[in-house]
Amino acid sequence: MKKLNDKETKQKLLNILEYFDSLCSKNNLNYSLYGGTLLGAVRHKGFIPWDDDIDVAMPLKDYEKFLNLSEIKAGKYRLHDRNSEENNHENYYYPFAKLEDENTIINFFKNRDKGGAFIDIFPISNFPTAIEEQQSLTKKMEELHDKIGLVVNKSTRNPIKRIKGLIYLINYKKYRDEMIATMLDANLKKSDIQSQILWCNDHMKERLERSLFEEYTTLDFEKKSFKVVKDYEKLLTIEFGNWKELPPKDKRIKHHYFDLYEK
Repeated sequence: MKKLNDKETKQKLLNILEYFDSLCSKNNLNYSLYGGTLLGAVRHKGFIPWDDDIDVAMPLKDYEKFLNLSEIKAGKYRLHDRNSEENNHENYYYPFAKLEDENTIINFFKNRDKGGAFIDIFPISNFPTAIEEQQSLTKKMEELHDKIGLVVNKSTRNPIKRIKGLIYLINYKKYRDEMIATMLDANLKKSDIQSQILWCNDHMKERLERSLFEEYTTLDFEKKSFKVVKDYEKLLTIEFGNWKELPPKDKRIKHHYFDLYEK
């Protein structure tokens, strides 16, 4: 196997994103670059120099349609989610999906994850309008998130967290599936507020107007054009605050957490 350098790794991720975009275009599915990927597109026209992952977000109805596509190229790409883990004979800990390059293998430094080069795909779903319901949902999702976080993290030096992680590992499917079920239940209630409920750092902060994921435009990312929400500046402000200003130099730390190999 060949170990890929930083440039080669980013190209593999970009190839997956291009393939994802082609699938969405062919099937009339909406999505937007999201998180640090959207920030990179707007501020750097590509990857944030100290970042090396790709995130996209989709309205829940489009996300569910994407998960059921039958045309993903077997042997080159695969969808990695809870429904695929039995076919792949491996564990899949996360409540959201990944699209992966099957011709690569990742070696994570700190996580139990297995697979290839990937992009993360997050659903955008309804969020309660009442503050009490928002707080209750947030508390529940953060507790489940923390449990899965301990399951995934195999490198913690804290003995209590290590033991908890091993205990939670036994029931990781229960926690993962409960997160998905909670999101789907919340989505049944009409609301003008939405959020990325499944894997959000701050649910109460990232409350989005429904209209935000109804109109789209395109932006360049590494000289390729990809879909983004039309009011992407508003989304970035919600997620990052003063996103136009670069962080201090001592905060521009590369969060490289894996090595990538080509088969």
